[in-house]
Amino acid sequence: MSLFSITFASPLILAALALLPVIWWLNRLTPPKPTREPFPPFAVLLSVLKKEDTPAKSPWWLTLIRVLLCAVIILALAEPIYNPDQQRQLASGPLVIVIDDGWSTAPDWQKRVNSASILIDQAEQQNLPVLIAKSSTLAADLTLGSAVESRKLLAALAPLPSKNVQLELSSFIRTAIGEQDIGTLAVILSPSASDNKSTSLESLTKLDAKDIRFVQSSPTQLAAINSATNNSNYLSANIIRLPSEQTAKFEITGYDLQSRPLVSNNITFEGNQNNAEVRLEAPFELLNEVVRISIEGQNTAGATYLLDDSFRRRRVALFTGNVNDVVNPLLTPSHFITRAISPFADFIDLTNINLTSGFETLLLRKPSAIIMSDIGKFEGAVAQDLQKWVEGGGLLIQFAGPKIASASEHSLLPVKLRAGERQLGGALSWSEPQPLASFPKNSPYSDIKISDEIKIQRQVLAEPSLDLSDRTWASLTDGTPIVTTQTLGAGRIVFFHTSAETSWSNLPLSGQFSEMLRRTINLARSSTGAITTDSTLKTKTSFLPPYKLLTSNGKLTNASGDANPMEIANNGEVLKQNTITPGFYGTEDGWQAINLFNQRDKLSHPEIPITSDNITVTQLENSDIFKFKPWLLLAGLCILFVDAVIILWMSGAFSKRRLINVANNGAIQVLLIAATVSVLTPPPVKAQDTKPNDAFIIEQLESTTLAYAITGDQQVDRISRLGLNGLGFYLRTRTALEPSEPVGVDVESDDLSFYPLIYWPISDSAIAPSKKAVENIDKFMKQGGTILFDTRDQNSNFGASSSSSSRTLKLREILFDLDIPPLEPVPLDHVLTKSFYLLDQFPGRFSGSPLWVEALSPDRDNGDRPVHSGDGVSPILITSNDFAGAWALNENRQSVLPIIPQNERQRTLAFRTGINIMMYMLTGNYKADQVHIPALLERLGQ
Repeated sequence: MSLFSITFASPLILAALALLPVIWWLNRLTPPKPTREPFPPFAVLLSVLKKEDTPAKSPWWLTLIRVLLCAVIILALAEPIYNPDQQRQLASGPLVIVIDDGWSTAPDWQKRVNSASILIDQAEQQNLPVLIAKSSTLAADLTLGSAVESRKLLAALAPLPSKNVQLELSSFIRTAIGEQDIGTLAVILSPSASDNKSTSLESLTKLDAKDIRFVQSSPTQLAAINSATNNSNYLSANIIRLPSEQTAKFEITGYDLQSRPLVSNNITFEGNQNNAEVRLEAPFELLNEVVRISIEGQNTAGATYLLDDSFRRRRVALFTGNVNDVVNPLLTPSHFITRAISPFADFIDLTNINLTSGFETLLLRKPSAIIMSDIGKFEGAVAQDLQKWVEGGGLLIQFAGPKIASASEHSLLPVKLRAGERQLGGALSWSEPQPLASFPKNSPYSDIKISDEIKIQRQVLAEPSLDLSDRTWASLTDGTPIVTTQTLGAGRIVFFHTSAETSWSNLPLSGQFSEMLRRTINLARSSTGAITTDSTLKTKTSFLPPYKLLTSNGKLTNASGDANPMEIANNGEVLKQNTITPGFYGTEDGWQAINLFNQRDKLSHPEIPITSDNITVTQLENSDIFKFKPWLLLAGLCILFVDAVIILWMSGAFSKRRLINVANNGAIQVLLIAATVSVLTPPPVKAQDTKPNDAFIIEQLESTTLAYAITGDQQVDRISRLGLNGLGFYLRTRTALEPSEPVGVDVESDDLSFYPLIYWPISDSAIAPSKKAVENIDKFMKQGGTILFDTRDQNSNFGASSSSSSRTLKLREILFDLDIPPLEPVPLDHVLTKSFYLLDQFPGRFSGSPLWVEALSPDRDNGDRPVHSGDGVSPILITSNDFAGAWALNENRQSVLPIIPQNERQRTLAFRTGINIMMYMLTGNYKADQVHIPALLERLGQ
């Protein structure tokens, strides 16, 4: 409801104004309370003939104040709003509201809804039908209805993570309106990322509406991300913003799949700068974990850019059959391959690694792709190992050369080769050097522009076959294949029929060579989705289900059941990308990212076509709008205060005698209260001053910290630190426990109470602990801590003097003054064998030695092991299997020391042993309680 330029958000409350006469009448019948005064006897006699002065009704001016108070409260509850635009009435005819529900409307969506709601209120007052159209509207969604129905539709609208540029919207509106003349057309705009938005607005002006209003939002610092690249040591993102002359600063952050921030940086736009690149610098492994880049504070889908496997840098191993040319090292195949792929991949150091004897060591480096130049035949079991690796998902890229051309047999090539090589342009050849033909549609290179300067002079030829064209990704203009491929299990083999250096072609000198290798190496990633054949297409298509989708406010959420899958052609092209919601498509094992923007998109203000006098432009947030409610409530509070003062004055509360009595009584009460408070109030309590070590204590209490005893031997302490760091990594990946970085402790001077477990490796140079250190260790074990002693000498006969090593003797010397309980090897029914994994042995870098724990005596009645008092955790563990040596990982998560004997299964069991020990330490005997539930119930009398 509106009155002139004032709109009431709750107009029905104004009906209460009809009760004001009743309130006036009730106030007149209720006079103020008469004054009561104590009269002495003579005063009573003197006032016998005195006329009664008590009023019979309330004074008119007091009644007027109270009625005014009620009117003010009623008006405040009706929420009047002054809006100068309300003076402009809607034109006769249907009201059409076009509201953009694209990505940029998310921050101020409620303001857009409010603007549309005000227009609907006006249409209701003028009894006009309403049509609401959003930018993502389809023809079947438009219906002309009443104001009540339009409010319900408006409340159901929400911004979408899409551009939503609809050029056919005007025709949809005309179909829904029919032959009627449109009265008022209101278009609520948003910033655009497409040059076609102005075309859409021009088509709306041609609807011949009597009144056209374009409502645009106030200029804001709106920014988005349209591309990102993972470089050698940094990740770059291109930021675009709305054209502005103001300086703006944004914070860009990279997040992992669990929305944990990994890397961030700031970027500043100066003056008219609307496009800038920001670098996010971090280690290679950390950058590979980034899956989402966001502009902090924007909260839009455009301010978020998603990364998939194609952005991750690959680890590549390069082998070449050519001897390095010492005189011309820049002409070797390794030089051209390295230069071509180094911007987007990292090479594995192949020092002391060869294909014949070091293939297992190479696999430990986890290569994404293996590139081989002129290696046509493999010795020994290398071919079988390579084939298994490819079948497991690896990518093998091979280049031709003289050795492959002269070899009679070839291994792991996608096609069968003819003997010898083909030389184009030679003395015995009639053919000239051939350029590349256009790439086929099923090739990942299909959209690469081919340079006419590329010439192939020599190549190896493939034997013709029925499926040769399907396996060909690139060919010469005469039709001979130059790049062929074959899938093998979950992996792929790609073969270049020319060499990787310039003696066979000038392809390695071109930019197309680097782009072809980049796209080929990007195939070394997880692929999901079932391959199905679409009868309407000539090629096979892959359907990837939605995994996580992007919301309008730039957050990732699980896909709903009605989300459409993504369709990919056989050449990797995404079909109908404009109709797909941005997000991740695939499964948790691998996914492909769809983003809102591409590298060509820019942000721009909509160009409003003002072609006639009936077109006006207004702001979404009008500064002239004034809300009366808070000021009316304040006025009502003031009137209420005035009314209370008048009542007190009329009742004599402010008479001279009353004021004197109140003052005297008040002073006495204040003195009594002050005396009572001074007696009963305890002395002030001050907070304890902080100590220099408080920050360290708080830090240790926030998370579980693993500790190792400092021996003074740098090599031993380094392995201890790397070992506990590696165990912490496995705990974080396998369990819910997330320990912090391990710390070294001095058992004599440091406070050990912060650590549940202390790993103590015995060194040959170890000395017996001092008396203070013995007291500190004894206190630590009696308070619930555990020390894991590791002699690292694989002594399987602990306690036997005949086989005691020097480290075992050192351990006995350390334990001599400690109160050590009886020990025994871990029994098969001990909690340590089942605290997390089921284990029957506890190996480390060595195997064969038992793990010693506190001995528990068997129950006399049934022979079962009873539940130990407290939490049942042994205060001491002893081994000689070198746990830390097996757990030690370097910065690349690679093992530092080898397992003896060579058996990676033993290293896995060593990590499981560490996890069982930590679970045993932190949870105590809870699993022992489960095993002995019948005995516990019997003890409790159940």
